[in-house]
Amino acid sequence: MRNLLFVDDDAVMRRLYGQLSSILGGGYKVHITESAKEAFGLMEKTKFDVIVSDLNMPEIAGIDFLRAAVGLQPGAARIVVSAYMDHLKAAEALNVAHRYFSKPVNIRELGKLLNRLGHFHYLLNNDRVRQMIFKMGALPVLPEVGRKLIQAMDSPYTQMSDISEIVEGDPGLASRLLHTVNSAHFGIARKVVSCGEALQIVGLEALRSLAIGIEIFDFYEDRPFVQKVFQNLWAHSIRTAIGARKIAQFEQQPAELCNVAFISGLLHDIGKLILASNAEWEYRVAMELCEKSRVPLEQAERGSFGCTHAEVGAYLLVLWGFPDQVVEAVENHHRLANVSTFTPPLAIHVAQCLGPLEKKEKEIKLGLLRELGYDSHVTDWQRILSGV
Repeated sequence: MRNLLFVDDDAVMRRLYGQLSSILGGGYKVHITESAKEAFGLMEKTKFDVIVSDLNMPEIAGIDFLRAAVGLQPGAARIVVSAYMDHLKAAEALNVAHRYFSKPVNIRELGKLLNRLGHFHYLLNNDRVRQMIFKMGALPVLPEVGRKLIQAMDSPYTQMSDISEIVEGDPGLASRLLHTVNSAHFGIARKVVSCGEALQIVGLEALRSLAIGIEIFDFYEDRPFVQKVFQNLWAHSIRTAIGARKIAQFEQQPAELCNVAFISGLLHDIGKLILASNAEWEYRVAMELCEKSRVPLEQAERGSFGCTHAEVGAYLLVLWGFPDQVVEAVENHHRLANVSTFTPPLAIHVAQCLGPLEKKEKEIKLGLLRELGYDSHVTDWQRILSGV
């Protein structure tokens, strides 16, 4: 049974949350309170999977309530709702919460999120992995990228395209920007996968607020192994993203699929960052097993954590409101089962296998490419990726 806690002093909202029981069906228990004090009392007795709080409550601010909830319920997803359409408030709230919904809340959209998280039931039942995921408020940003962004935003000569290029060059910045714009706060009818479009929606002041709230990479300077993992992964992720987009563009795929390929490539390994930063010793062992015994890393991860970095990363992106296409690409970038056409996971696979600077952990799946009619494209792909 998954327990859900809703905190709101608005009687209308409490009645709305009461409808979730019929929308979600069995397996969920909905708890509704009108005050933070009552909610704290419940949290002392019950372990919750999701905590939803209004941003403005009479006795305590919603952000402060959720900060307290992090300590009391580290294994719970945190969602904030608000009647105020303030971009800066949304950016601030997402330093603590995983999602931001504006009032009136689309109860079916909220129910869809809860059911989507249920897809990863094997992670929901693993308290330790859940706490690792929910602890990740934002991905760290390389210090030089953070400085470059601030300098660019302070310059009167900077174009929006310059800012977008800086954001695309760092997985932490890009993920936080897209997390914010897809959090259901901005009233966008569709999911956004382009950093340039996301910037046009949120504006530079909201981006500045996001940048201030993001952990800077130097936070890990006293943990050499973790910092090395992060540095290598960031460089690999940027190469993969650029390569996947180039391959998709060469194959004349629609612009949206090219954007999905880029963002998915940029974020495909974020699960590794979560596992390495929260379970350093075990992840070191998993990587050594992979390198010395030629055991696939996903197999070593499953042995240590009961799941893979792909699954952990996909779960986090669901929680953050990323489009299903991006979530599925991240979840399946090591599994290309049921692929019957050109897809973002296929673009990621090609970029990782043919990129000149990659370790070539996996051989390219020529059999699959032959079935799809792409085997004759490999030489062209190698040429395209030679400069990435």
